[in-house]
Amino acid sequence: MRVADTSICGVGNDLIAMITSIEAVQAQAEVFLPWLIAMPLVSMWCFLFDGIFVGATKGRDMRNSMFLATCSFFALFFAASSLGNHALWFAMLSFMGIRGLGLAVIFIYQWRRGQFLLA
Repeated sequence: MRVADTSICGVGNDLIAMITSIEAVQAQAEVFLPWLIAMPLVSMWCFLFDGIFVGATKGRDMRNSMFLATCSFFALFFAASSLGNHALWFAMLSFMGIRGLGLAVIFIYQWRRGQFLLA
């Protein structure tokens, strides 16, 4: 993940230029490039814990973390809506972070109590 993010950091504008030749679109995409770079770093944790929780058949805990993250997404999006499209990126990045953090907290709590993998 880090290698890919570093690559995007270094050649992000070149990647945008390969996707489109329209200068207005390139300029607009460059504005949101930092969000694109941050997204995999933050979202990898919720996807990692998704795999762990699916394998442990912990659907209820996944649902609860998704509910909390979804409520946070809408609250943050509406609170920051004056930022335009940056509000959407901020809310989505926060959604991924809160979901990953929520699953991590549940995992650590249950693991320490010996309740995560019950036979």
